Amino acid sequence: MKNLTLLILLLLSLNQSLYGEKEIEKSSLSGDYYIYLGEGDELLMKVQIWGKVKRPGLYSLPENSDIVILLSLAGGPTENADLSRIKVIRKGTEKDSLFSVNLKKSLLHGDKEKVRLKPGDIIEVIPSKFYSLSNFVRFITQMSMVIVIYYQIFGR
Repeated sequence: MKNLTLLILLLLSLNQSLYGEKEIEKSSLSGDYYIYLGEGDELLMKVQIWGKVKRPGLYSLPENSDIVILLSLAGGPTENADLSRIKVIRKGTEKDSLFSVNLKKSLLHGDKEKVRLKPGDIIEVIPSKFYSLSNFVRFITQMSMVIVIYYQIFGR
């Protein structure tokens, strides 16, 4: 009984570490039919930012805003963000378009490549390849620990 209780506690602690990140609710938004006004009757647009930023979510920005402004409002990228492959999903009348922006290159070399945001844009800051690899290695390590503990408790 003591062994079974130990195994259950181990599995519960692993469950929290494996699924600890909160899933962000992804809602669809069409900015074409709404008018938002900011300070001084400034026209605002709604855009979303997901992924490896400190505060993902839906933001109201002035027209002619770019990705750097949105990223700043979202608290900046996390340490695991890959700024060289930021995805932009742009709503179209017939078809949505998807393209990538290399913000890292722009910031490092002083390029003035600014992608202007449009109403309804969805920006995804994806995790770096190293972060994805480290998550995989951590998962394998935790699973091997479970197997070793199981064999230690219940024998072969």
